[in-house]
Amino acid sequence: MNTLGNRIKNLRKSKKLTQNELANIINVNRGTLANWEINRSMPDAVTIKRLAEYFNCTADYLLGITDSPRSIWIESTHSQIPVIRITCGSIPRLPSKNLAGELQHMPAEIKGDFIFRVQGDSMVGAGILENDYAICRKTETAVPGEIVAVVHEPAGSNSGAALYYYFCDSSGPVLRTANPDCADIPMDEGTKIIGIMVALLRDTPPDYEMYQKFLQLKNGEAWTGVIETAAGYGIKPEQIKENLHLQWNMIQRMRKEKK
Repeated sequence: MNTLGNRIKNLRKSKKLTQNELANIINVNRGTLANWEINRSMPDAVTIKRLAEYFNCTADYLLGITDSPRSIWIESTHSQIPVIRITCGSIPRLPSKNLAGELQHMPAEIKGDFIFRVQGDSMVGAGILENDYAICRKTETAVPGEIVAVVHEPAGSNSGAALYYYFCDSSGPVLRTANPDCADIPMDEGTKIIGIMVALLRDTPPDYEMYQKFLQLKNGEAWTGVIETAAGYGIKPEQIKENLHLQWNMIQRMRKEKK
């Protein structure tokens, strides 16, 4: 249930706060907060505003009126861009069953044809997170270095759209992720560019996990050079592991002999 009490409790837990800690932050008794969380009573309007500011969400979200923690409407101009649910195939003609809504009042400088919600973490290294909104200009071609929206159309597939960097190497066009855990994907007949990303929209701020993933990526970069060097010498991974074991055992023996 999306009650005020449940929203407060879930937001508190998302920040790993105890009831005592949150009560001290908003200057109420722990018992009062506990009663809110079990929906026995509810805070006044001033306290709801204080909670919304602390948790960086809207009062409507706290009250269960909306499921979006923050409004994604940008009050600026009156341009509109359709938000669509992309499945395999080309961009559907709008309106259609793929239409999920519209983002209104977009800044005039953002020129896009469609928006879709990002799934997965393949572009986390570029700061693009799951559930971000990718604003795209419709096209079937790209130049190296651009971020493209792509659909894959192998038989029986329904994987939807994904974002990649577009590059060309000696073997031809290739799609590259911004996550070292994801492999490059060669362009083939079943891969189709449907747009170029021109802007990013986020309805919630990145959490601490984003920073942790950045650290993982950064540490991975240091090992990338080692791996590339080893591959250049024709050294296989199992050979490196065996050499490391031998060297580590030798170091341990030397330490024991010194003692």
